[in-house]
Amino acid sequence: MRVALFKVILLSAILLAVPAFASPAFLPDYLVTNQQSPQPRNVQQAVITLAAELSEETRARYLAMEEEAFVGYGIGQSELGSSLIGRWELGGYNPLTNFFTSEGLRTPPEMAEVILTSLHRYLNGRPMQLQDQLREMRAFWEGENQ
Repeated sequence: MRVALFKVILLSAILLAVPAFASPAFLPDYLVTNQQSPQPRNVQQAVITLAAELSEETRARYLAMEEEAFVGYGIGQSELGSSLIGRWELGGYNPLTNFFTSEGLRTPPEMAEVILTSLHRYLNGRPMQLQDQLREMRAFWEGENQ
């Protein structure tokens, strides 16, 4: 779980250093199209939207990565995690953020981490295990507050 905290801190630093990533109009070049898709209402819609927008080359590269490496890459080494935060206004007032906050997630980087983990599992034909992910995030914060 210390890795998750490191990811949150790293993504926060990236967002502060590069404010263009926080713009909802920013769409990275890993996508097939630069058209804005509708705001997803839940994690499943977010994952399906992202998967449909990936280029074949990017999809193949993501499939070849291990889950933890992919999530770390998406949050700390590419614009993927930060673009999700800006594009879908994670942490703002919308149904996707409302879902996450109702499940006890506190920050946009945590929300992006769950989406990225779910995306990797979806691309690899594995169950997203969303409730397990959320439980793990809550347990991390409960442990930090004790």
